[in-house]
Amino acid sequence: MSGRRDRARPAVNNDVSAEDPEVKRTAQIYLSSLATGESENIIDRMIRRRSSWSILKRDVCYVLRMKLKLLLLAKKETESIDMKALITVSELRAAEIELVKYVERQTFSEEYESLRTNGCVKKSSSLRYLDPVVLPNGLLAVGGRLKRASIAEHCKHPVILPRRHRVTNLIVNHCHEMAAHSGREYVLLLLQKKYWIVGARAVIRHVLKNCAFCRRYNVKPLQQKMSDLPSARVTAGNPPFTSVGVDLFGPFEVKQGRSLRKRYGVVFVCLAIKAVHIEIVHSMDTDAFLNAMQRFMCRRGQPTEMVMVMVNVNLYSASSQKSLMR
Repeated sequence: MSGRRDRARPAVNNDVSAEDPEVKRTAQIYLSSLATGESENIIDRMIRRRSSWSILKRDVCYVLRMKLKLLLLAKKETESIDMKALITVSELRAAEIELVKYVERQTFSEEYESLRTNGCVKKSSSLRYLDPVVLPNGLLAVGGRLKRASIAEHCKHPVILPRRHRVTNLIVNHCHEMAAHSGREYVLLLLQKKYWIVGARAVIRHVLKNCAFCRRYNVKPLQQKMSDLPSARVTAGNPPFTSVGVDLFGPFEVKQGRSLRKRYGVVFVCLAIKAVHIEIVHSMDTDAFLNAMQRFMCRRGQPTEMVMVMVNVNLYSASSQKSLMR
């Protein structure tokens, strides 16, 4: 029985081609990692997420408090730091110095090291024309010849800030708000009392352009689209003063004997070629205007259309009379 069973079993062919459509193919997965292994600094994260210079300085104050508290714990000193206490002015100034110093170390690190070692910056530096110096608090400032001037120290040596940095934009926006959203030159005046920004006008123009308050209140009003010109303005081939516009102007005081008299003028303008004809009237009554109109028609011819430019009772009263166009 075992022999029959072995003879009845068919042979199995394991040699299957890989190109057979019924064969399930093995999926290949390629993975590429973009992680650099560098974590974002907490100060950079705070600068990126804060939209106000005042809020950023306040948050840095708490960071400096925590730093001081950890140092005291490391030295095992009994002095304690109250993290919930109100922020003082000295803490805000210290936070401002630390922020500006952090920005300068990021942007002008080569200039700072060159000043510490050689006392001057390289000729290829963009700050060589500012004669930069390092202040006692570690900030990089403008040099100059104002050491003997009787002004504040931050006015003698304004702190240098880079053009393209988040902190620079926050400081410019803060000065813009303190100046009640004033223009570019006044914001520049406030900035230069304490800071010297490389390319300051371009930075201020960029900040003012993106200011939501200024964009909302300085927007240009919509203008009404003017209608088509009347046919009298665009019809060619007619003689001058075929269609005229009429207006009165004055009064002008003229001397008659020993007294002063009032005189007025009537201006007739051709609507097609803008030719001007002026007549004098001695008063503002209807008869005086009719006389001026009669003199005009004797000289220029009778118009087919007359437009009253100014709302005047005497003009409409004269135009209602049939003798006007005879």
